[in-house]
Amino acid sequence: MLENNFPLIPKLLLDELNQRYPERSADPDWADREVWIKSGERRVVRFLNEMYRRQNENILDGPVGPLNRNSGQSINL
Repeated sequence: MLENNFPLIPKLLLDELNQRYPERSADPDWADREVWIKSGERRVVRFLNEMYRRQNENILDGPVGPLNRNSGQSINL
């Protein structure tokens, strides 16, 4: 999948999904089917977390190149 074609992920949506579907271990009382369902839910949230990270990591790599934070220089557009 091309990351450039993936829609931007809103931070508020990602925060809500992480709250509703947190990382956690399976409960011994859960049926096998429930373990698989919860695992699949979390897998989607992990994927969105990674896409969000990549989108925000690359946000400074725009058409003018990466921003050099240590130089103290600003980029004129």
